[in-house]
Amino acid sequence: MLNKKNCWGFYDSGFNEGSYNMAVDEMLLNHAVAKQQKYPTLRIYGFYRKTVTIGYGQKIKDLAGLDDYKKQGYEICRRITGGGAVFHGEDLTYSLIVPLQAFPDFAPAMRSYRLIHSAIARGLKNYGLKVSFSVCENNAAGPLCFETPVRDDLLIGKRKIAGGAQKRVADFMLHQGSIDFASIKKSEQNFFNLFEEVKNFVIDGFKKTFDTDFVLLDFSLKELQEASKLAKEKYQAFSWNFRC
Repeated sequence: MLNKKNCWGFYDSGFNEGSYNMAVDEMLLNHAVAKQQKYPTLRIYGFYRKTVTIGYGQKIKDLAGLDDYKKQGYEICRRITGGGAVFHGEDLTYSLIVPLQAFPDFAPAMRSYRLIHSAIARGLKNYGLKVSFSVCENNAAGPLCFETPVRDDLLIGKRKIAGGAQKRVADFMLHQGSIDFASIKKSEQNFFNLFEEVKNFVIDGFKKTFDTDFVLLDFSLKELQEASKLAKEKYQAFSWNFRC
């Protein structure tokens, strides 16, 4: 029950197009604000076609080769969160929505990144990976997110494995993050099996870090229709994706 103390909601969304994934995250944020939701929600999802998500404020002219990726069949989709461009298709992606008044530890931006990545790191370490925090003092993401680690990103060796970006509105936080499988996946390993394994360890990392339980939530028909409409009218629109 979601009225249980420190119980969070969880959406296991499977794999969808980038435009739909971005629309679902925005829809959930809008509903959380409208309902003044009192509990955080974690959503884990993937992309069933190769996708490049662009940070909210990124300029298209700074992303060399984007036209080539479009010709190769990549979907191009702009996020409502900041940060650099992220290539999806061989990763696990998640979003976390937190009501900041009820969970003030997440209010300071840098502290929230550290807290969230602590949960991710805990799960990945239990999975058997040697994960460390970036100590780089650079807080500005470069054009390509995974080529420029910033403070409190997660690394395996010197390679960035996990990063995130946020949007804050009306005392609510949306954090979107990605775990890159390039440093994890073995050549013979099935991607979908790896996705499920990592997903379960990430969930466990959140449970143990925040001493919480999760309640599996389903989308209502109205929510699905709203997300589909938002995907079509906003996240598939040239005017949004290539606006700057």
